[in-house]
Amino acid sequence: MGRIDLRWLRAARLAGATLVAVGAFDVVLRGHSLSRNEEGGILLAAGLALLALHVVLARRESRGSSDTLLAAALAVPFIPVGVALLAYSPPSAASLFQSGGDVLSPFRDAASAGLFVAALAFAGAYALTRHPRWALVVALAVGFGAELQSAAPVPIFGASTDSWTPALILVVAATVASAVAWKAPGDAERRNLLVAAAIMLAAASEARTFGGSTDAGRDLFLAGLLAAGVAIAWWRTTPGIAVATIFTGGALTVSLSARTGYLGVGAVVIGAALAGAATVWSLRAANGGGPAAEPPAPAT
Repeated sequence: MGRIDLRWLRAARLAGATLVAVGAFDVVLRGHSLSRNEEGGILLAAGLALLALHVVLARRESRGSSDTLLAAALAVPFIPVGVALLAYSPPSAASLFQSGGDVLSPFRDAASAGLFVAALAFAGAYALTRHPRWALVVALAVGFGAELQSAAPVPIFGASTDSWTPALILVVAATVASAVAWKAPGDAERRNLLVAAAIMLAAASEARTFGGSTDAGRDLFLAGLLAAGVAIAWWRTTPGIAVATIFTGGALTVSLSARTGYLGVGAVVIGAALAGAATVWSLRAANGGGPAAEPPAPAT
């Protein structure tokens, strides 16, 4: 009997990982006879199985192969969602009264538990595989898990809260991620930690822009977040960091416009002028400070 082509084995692993994901989702979404704990157990088991497959393939074959990355990508949502379903407990009337009628509190607590447990699992995967992308996932899971664990309601678009707790927790998490990035063992880990920090700073800016009253303190806070985002982009620019920095700048513009429209317009004009001037200056510097050189004449 001849040896099986490795391409067929890789295709089989890809198909197997995909079927595990499809089957788990189908059982949970259509299995009306299942309890919440059974649904959570199925998702958690599927996520752990996919994570184990990722570790085995990353250690024995390649960290960058398609089947290795697919197994990791599918494990990322399955594990926290499965743990959240297991950790969720329906609120009682007494608990709702104690929380001031905050009906979302049990959901935030369950999601926080799911993110913290997932962060431990993903940290273990990083220790075993040294895949740099796990640094990004672990940092985001810890940061947003801590935010959800706070007693203050987490503001979303259209909601309002005067609590600074969620935004400050995200700022602290971003600061820790940046500090760890400074001492990161590899360039790829450093880059992913900086991406995580920029994303959490953008989330912190959203938390204050769309929650709470408009005042000068909020504008100063958002301006500080924008300065930190620009500093991260100066240190290392990636598409994720750039988008997060632009979002933070947009949040500051929205906040300024809510106070006085002309301030927001002025911020947009000044920002566009600075960006345009920097771009033109960089192009001139690349061309030696003068106009672009003429193309060489065609050979005769």
